[in-house]
Amino acid sequence: PSPALGDKSWQRGARLGLYRGGTHEVERIPECQVHAAAVNAAALAVEAACLEAGVRGFDQREGELRYAQFSVERRSGLVALTLVWNADSPKASMPELPRLVSTLWPASRERHELWHSIWVNYRGPGGGNAIVATDARKWERLRGPRYVKEPLFLRGADEPPNEKPLDAGLDADLVLRFTPLVFRQANLRAFATIVADLAPFVPTDAVLCELYAGVGAIGLALRPKLAELRCADDNPNAEACFGAAAADQDRRFGQALPPATFMSLDALEAVSLLGPGADVLLVDPPRRGLDPALLATLRDKTDLCASITRLIYVSCGFDAFERDLADLTLGHAWHLAHAQAHLLFPGSD
Repeated sequence: PSPALGDKSWQRGARLGLYRGGTHEVERIPECQVHAAAVNAAALAVEAACLEAGVRGFDQREGELRYAQFSVERRSGLVALTLVWNADSPKASMPELPRLVSTLWPASRERHELWHSIWVNYRGPGGGNAIVATDARKWERLRGPRYVKEPLFLRGADEPPNEKPLDAGLDADLVLRFTPLVFRQANLRAFATIVADLAPFVPTDAVLCELYAGVGAIGLALRPKLAELRCADDNPNAEACFGAAAADQDRRFGQALPPATFMSLDALEAVSLLGPGADVLLVDPPRRGLDPALLATLRDKTDLCASITRLIYVSCGFDAFERDLADLTLGHAWHLAHAQAHLLFPGSD
């Protein structure tokens, strides 16, 4: 996401970029080498459209556009744009929001050469550091299709076929679905490597329970080799994305796939309902690590996880992982059999 804050001297228009360290001052980065070229082009297009439509960047006191988020669909190169608005309803966003959207993508055009879709989040004028309002009722799709579609194991046109997913029993043609309301890995290419590398540690015909599953990327990739897939995430907006990708799998594989279920539950509720009878538990928690109640359940080997013989932990916060690992191996409830590191942001550390 790229914060969009208006310079206080501007009467209209918005400056897009990133916050300078320790401030709410925006530094424009129109030729950022880290961003995809489409993101840079999209940011410039939004700035120009704001100027034309008379939309002001929010400056902590006033203005309409608080933030802009850009998500590139890799196959098409089109950008899914989210406008985070300083109003809490469509009515309160008049007339600036419709004017900006029409400037960016006239309603008379069915498709656009830059935009995949345009969404708005009615963030409202409240304070705090939250970038978006998480309530699904505060989101609205204004242009374009609902889903960004991403093949997990996408390769470049000049790259040879990648046999690793097939050799590991994965769905090499899995196409994930994303909306702005769900989490998407910033580096799907590197994430696909993680999925392929963990696949050999999931036995064939296992019953897999995946917690913190997001849209189900790992579990759905593993589905062809499983006896059953059970996924859960506490974001209810992920369920439709999971269902659309699973339905696409069913069409491609016919009757050959095992059942796949998704439940919108927090981690402890999910392991209570989905854990009994599972062979493998896969967790991919946020940076803070496992929820304390789930950690205690796993450490104490309660009846909820008595059938689970293997735990696969995908961590994006090493400090939390070290803490959780020490707790899980306390009293030898679990022991570490394998560890592997992956670099998802080359050059950042």
